[in-house]
Amino acid sequence: MKKLLSIVMLICITASSLTSVYAVDYGEELQNAPIKTYEQKFSDVPESYWAFAYIAEMSDRGVLNGYPDGKFYPDSQVTRAEFAKIMTKAAGFSIAEPTMQIFSDVQITDWYAPYVHTAKEYLSAYTQNGSSYYLPNTPALREDIAVALVKLKGYSTTGADMTALPRMFSDYQSISENAKIYVAAAIENGLISGYEDGTFKGQNSITRAEAATLLWRAYQYGNANKTYGNTPNNSNQNTNNINNNTDTSNNSQTANNNIIEEVKKPYVIKKLASADLDNSSLATLDDDNNIFYIDKGDNCVYKISVSNGSKSKYFDTTKLSYKKTEEQENDIVEEVTEIVETGEYEEIEEEITETTVDEETGEEIEITKTVTKQVPITKEVKGHEIKTIAEEVTIAEYTSFVPLQVFYDNVNDKLFLNGYYENLVKAGKSPQTGEYQFIYDITSKSEKVHCIPRCDYYHDLPITVVLNSSYLIVSSGYISFKINVIDGSSERISMLLGWVSGLKYGNDLYGFSGNGHDGCICQYDFSKDNYESITDNIYYNSFGIKDDCYYFWKRDGSIFKMSVRNLMTTALDINTKSENVDFEDMGNMQNIGIKFFVIDDDTFVFYDTNMKAFRILEKQ
Repeated sequence: MKKLLSIVMLICITASSLTSVYAVDYGEELQNAPIKTYEQKFSDVPESYWAFAYIAEMSDRGVLNGYPDGKFYPDSQVTRAEFAKIMTKAAGFSIAEPTMQIFSDVQITDWYAPYVHTAKEYLSAYTQNGSSYYLPNTPALREDIAVALVKLKGYSTTGADMTALPRMFSDYQSISENAKIYVAAAIENGLISGYEDGTFKGQNSITRAEAATLLWRAYQYGNANKTYGNTPNNSNQNTNNINNNTDTSNNSQTANNNIIEEVKKPYVIKKLASADLDNSSLATLDDDNNIFYIDKGDNCVYKISVSNGSKSKYFDTTKLSYKKTEEQENDIVEEVTEIVETGEYEEIEEEITETTVDEETGEEIEITKTVTKQVPITKEVKGHEIKTIAEEVTIAEYTSFVPLQVFYDNVNDKLFLNGYYENLVKAGKSPQTGEYQFIYDITSKSEKVHCIPRCDYYHDLPITVVLNSSYLIVSSGYISFKINVIDGSSERISMLLGWVSGLKYGNDLYGFSGNGHDGCICQYDFSKDNYESITDNIYYNSFGIKDDCYYFWKRDGSIFKMSVRNLMTTALDINTKSENVDFEDMGNMQNIGIKFFVIDDDTFVFYDTNMKAFRILEKQ
């Protein structure tokens, strides 16, 4: 999130101008921050963080809370449903369960229904084909918040200068027409401002940190006795809400006394980590409960710890290249030099020492004398010699790797990276393009396993299951190959594994005979190279695998599991549509990837395709 800066930009009036303008402080909502001393509560909000004081104050007041992992996630988006909840809690409104449905997309059983119904006068709804929609799971926009705070504070929009908006904001057209009068009033009263670059960004979503900041402004400023429109109920609600006291401790006590305690449900869903991937089926979970996935933004493999949500870059696929070499024997000619005799001699004098016996004394004595010797004359003769040597020669080089899948091999405790190279240069030939498939072992982040010879038309088959230390299966729909991980050879088989749905239990392999969201479970017979259906048709929206069981999630929120060992089906006491689940952030899950991860019968990790985040469901 871009931090709003406190840069003052004055709009001056000239003597000839007839239009009223006013001074605007960009980042004004960051002025007059809480001046108390706070202890750091959240590991991801240090004292140096720009919104530290606002978050600490709102946390003290019980309006915004952290997560069980000790984090606040200040940069996470706030949905319209979530803002309805924190706004009404901050205001101290009486929250009651709704008795009738008001919005077509808000069921009275939804966790956020009481807050949305309470906040309906403050956050605008949308009308289409005669029906009213609240859009609870879409991000809360900056213009939404401006409208809500003006109404909540009871500021009059009469006389608000909308003509100043084009002069203040280069993107004033980003503000919806109906919201401009409220934005103008919000700016005049210091509830919200623009950015240092002269923009307002009306359609931008807000974060949890920004929500804390804006709500602090609402606590501090404005007349609590003002009303929005002429609705008496609003006046009463606002009177219970936001005082203009300067004693922050009294404000905190007042707000906390008005907090409505919610009934704790047995399960909770919360954000585990943000992630941007194309297909959740191509992510993987290892035996230590770490999720690995390929981020489509930078093509790197990331690792997420399920225990605490920490995320780190694990492997950079963009640095991959591969040279194919072979040993070749080549004859080379080397120049050699020899020393040879010419057949001629020359005389040289040489001193030699001899030992003799003195005749008189009988003692040995040494006598040095000079002698003449003949030695042969030599010369250097240069010639050539042919030698045969063996060397490794590059015969092909692959570049531009495209990662397709990361897959955990639980049989051998390895992490595979499946993908292909787009460019190939063979020795002595022009460069060519294509899809040349490889599988890498990135357990140690360096070792190459093998190159899978490309199967015509089937370059992008994902790994579905590992058989043993020598073979794995790649499969998609009705196409399956058994791959030898030693030499890369492949053999087409009749095994039907659906879309990355392979399950290995004992010596048996299982898969779906259908595709997408329905199908029956089949058992594969290697001796006959065929499969046999062992269940009736199963309807589901997403599936997971654990031990001998398939787990199925349906759009109605229910989860059930089926054991391939005895075909026993068990319905779990969980419903992700909020019947027994609290949603700490991001609201209900509407769209999740085709595959989810099973930690145990009480803990699951889903990939929310709308929110681009892994979310964990666990028992509280």
